[in-house]
Amino acid sequence: MSDDPENGADERLASIERGLEHLKAGVGLLGITPCSLCNTYYRRSDPGALFHCGEFVCYDCVSNGGCAAVRNSVSMIGKKRSASCVAGWSIIITRK
Repeated sequence: MSDDPENGADERLASIERGLEHLKAGVGLLGITPCSLCNTYYRRSDPGALFHCGEFVCYDCVSNGGCAAVRNSVSMIGKKRSASCVAGWSIIITRK
């Protein structure tokens, strides 16, 4: 290890980031996925906990007006598909 403290800090930070990525991958293997808006983790097997339309979004974020945020942040899918997903979510939300 060099005597440069900044280089040592960079190495430690890179090691911590790798460890965090490994933990996220492990949690994903267990079937647990974070909400893309609030980063709260949910089991994928829980019905109605997460909605998927290009990204996973939890029920709380969708019901608290997160639909607009999802529409604006999901750039990978077309606006038409995003609107249909949000419409589908609103139907599910009103049934609960």
